[in-house]
Amino acid sequence: MTSDRLPAAPRRRSPRLRSLQRILAGAVAAAMITIVVVATARELGRAESVRDYGTDLDRLAGPTLTLVSALQAERRTTAAYWNHRADELALHDQQDRTDLAAGVWHSAAASSADTQAVQTVLNGLAGVHSLRDRISGRDGDRDAVLTPYTAIIDRVISVPRALRPSDGDVAYGVGPLTGLLQAQEALAREDTLLAGAAHGSTLTAGERVRFAEAVGAARSSFAFNAADLPDESRTAYRSLTYSPAWGVLMHAEDLVLQAESAPDGTLVLPPEAVEWTEAYANLRAGLDGMTEDTMRALADRARDKASARRATAVWLAAGAGLLTFGAVALLVLLLGRLVRRTEEIRSSALDVTRRQLPPLILKLQRGEDADMSVLPPQTAENDEFGEIANVVAKLAEEVADAAKAVYEERFGFEKFAEGVTLRAVTLIVAILRSLDDLQDRYADTDSELLRELYELDHLTVRVRRQLENLLVLSGGAVANPHTEPVHVANLIVDAAGEARGFAQVTKEFRAEAWVAPDVAGQLTHLIAELIENATTYSPSGYEVTVRAADVPGGVAVEVEDQGRAPEHWYFQSLNSRLLDVPSYAVLAKSADQLGLFVVGQLAQRHGVQVSLREGRRGGVLASVLVPDALLTREPAGAAQYASLPPRKQPSRQRTQPHAAEILPETTPSGLARRLPTRTSQQHPATARTQEPPVRPAAARPPEPTPDPQAAAAVREALVRQAVAREIPRRATPPVRKPAAGKGSGPLLPQRVPGENLVTQLRKESAKNTPARDERPMDDRPLDDIESAFTGLQDALTAPATPAANPHDKDSER
Repeated sequence: MTSDRLPAAPRRRSPRLRSLQRILAGAVAAAMITIVVVATARELGRAESVRDYGTDLDRLAGPTLTLVSALQAERRTTAAYWNHRADELALHDQQDRTDLAAGVWHSAAASSADTQAVQTVLNGLAGVHSLRDRISGRDGDRDAVLTPYTAIIDRVISVPRALRPSDGDVAYGVGPLTGLLQAQEALAREDTLLAGAAHGSTLTAGERVRFAEAVGAARSSFAFNAADLPDESRTAYRSLTYSPAWGVLMHAEDLVLQAESAPDGTLVLPPEAVEWTEAYANLRAGLDGMTEDTMRALADRARDKASARRATAVWLAAGAGLLTFGAVALLVLLLGRLVRRTEEIRSSALDVTRRQLPPLILKLQRGEDADMSVLPPQTAENDEFGEIANVVAKLAEEVADAAKAVYEERFGFEKFAEGVTLRAVTLIVAILRSLDDLQDRYADTDSELLRELYELDHLTVRVRRQLENLLVLSGGAVANPHTEPVHVANLIVDAAGEARGFAQVTKEFRAEAWVAPDVAGQLTHLIAELIENATTYSPSGYEVTVRAADVPGGVAVEVEDQGRAPEHWYFQSLNSRLLDVPSYAVLAKSADQLGLFVVGQLAQRHGVQVSLREGRRGGVLASVLVPDALLTREPAGAAQYASLPPRKQPSRQRTQPHAAEILPETTPSGLARRLPTRTSQQHPATARTQEPPVRPAAARPPEPTPDPQAAAAVREALVRQAVAREIPRRATPPVRKPAAGKGSGPLLPQRVPGENLVTQLRKESAKNTPARDERPMDDRPLDDIESAFTGLQDALTAPATPAANPHDKDSER
């Protein structure tokens, strides 16, 4: 056997295993060293960051407390000056002290890591400077002037937190420090409110609310953060809280909060308010010292943490270096052993693949006898490399057996497929060619023979569909003749034409959708299988209804018959097979359900949901949900054919058309609604009368026998129309000569599965012009053409005698 593959291009020489061993050892060593270096550098960087935080905090401890105290004192003096309880000289002295403290703090914070926090404080100080002119002239609202002082104090307090230490323990210690500063700020706000009280003894309603808020903030901050303070600060806090001044402070606050307000909302301060001011002055120095000790302790903790991190980084680097050296040495030893054993397996495998298997497989592929003893035997080694050697020997044996089996299977299948395909194709081509010739020959001479030719044409289409079933079940795809999107109505018409008993099919179109051309042929085949199943198990004379409607997620196509429905459990079994297509072993046991397997295969390939259930009239209802993924946009130039209104084909029991003419109802796209079969004398807009579908009954009167002369005239006219407008099935159809004669009706297209009627009509109108009267081709809407074609079906299949009882044909599913 010769191979069709091109010879492989020369490959570059790959490195040997021992070279790869050295490369791998070096790569592992480099990777481990890199990890150690990165981890050590990261730990050292964190240690440096923690040390810098401790240094900054130690440097900012004193200036921060000094600046906060100066700003609080200036705020208190401003409030007293506003109510004429302090002179302007005292105010200016305090402002000078604040400016001096701000300058010292700026110098200390200039080298801080967080320049944004420092700049925010400096901007706030500049805003306070801009208010001093208004304060000197007591211009504006006092509370509006005092608010910027509170804001800048809060910014200064938040600087230790904004520096963001890189150690979790140090970061946790920032919380108690910030809480202690906020508690002192709350006490300072109380002092400001008492100092700015009107006449020294009256608080407004708003000032009383702010006083209560400050008291709550101070007490909660002290209580919440006291347990987390450093040991020295916690001892100092206990000393302060047990001091007499602290008791006086708490008692005075309680009296202020419990005092009753005047009717106008003002509050007259109790005499103990003066004692609160004196107690706060005595406690202020102790509170500042406790806060500074807390900041110093936190800075010391940060420096200790930085030293510990540096030591950890050094030990980590040393230990990781030793581990790296040991790992690399062990890796080199193990790789050396693996390389030696691998080279042994490699030599054995190369000997099999290069010297033993190629000539053996070549003989087996040709069908010649070959000596299987040249293959390597199984070894007795029980380690992994011994198992690999045994696997190589086993694979060589299986490859030889597979080569022999492939030759036998391929030879048999090629012969079988070649014979079946050539015979089927030859027969179908010959049949279609003969049918075309016969239809041309007897188009105007023998209507009965033409009817039989159409029946034979339909049988040929069904034969082709059965061959497509074999193709689907063998894993192939149905040939798709479409190159443009196909309207769902055209797809259903094609499917009905490929099914047995197409004259029983009634179509209802309520969907405005176009199917993608690459799946239209396979969806037509799927629906045709369901329609044939419905017509096969429906009594003669009973309609099989095919509906198409737009639903969320796609288009739903329903095929409903009026046969005998199976049991509920049988529906569940069928639906499970449609959802999960079984193996071909099950197919061999259920050969009578070939169409069900085909539908399941097509549905599974394209994501179509197919389900069976009991119908509305007792039969079987097959639902097909075509998802949006298989739909596409309307093709350009097809808008006038896209709107398909709901309609039903007339049943096989028909009466003669009425002579009255009415205007047809139009669809949203402007097309006339579909009309029933009409003779060549009727106007396209003539209304039809639709009788209810024939249903089974215990006793039913015989069907009326139509007038033989009238029926023959109608049949003759419809046959002439269909033959004159027939659309060929092949890409290169024979040229049909226009039928000569007087009174020939308008031409109708012959429905061809897999082809779009709109495209056919355009092509026919462009190239075919009747020779007898030089008129253009009939360009009626698709609705009228399909109605005429339905009439042709009914005329050709109308029985000459009354129909038998429908129950005689009912069969079990």
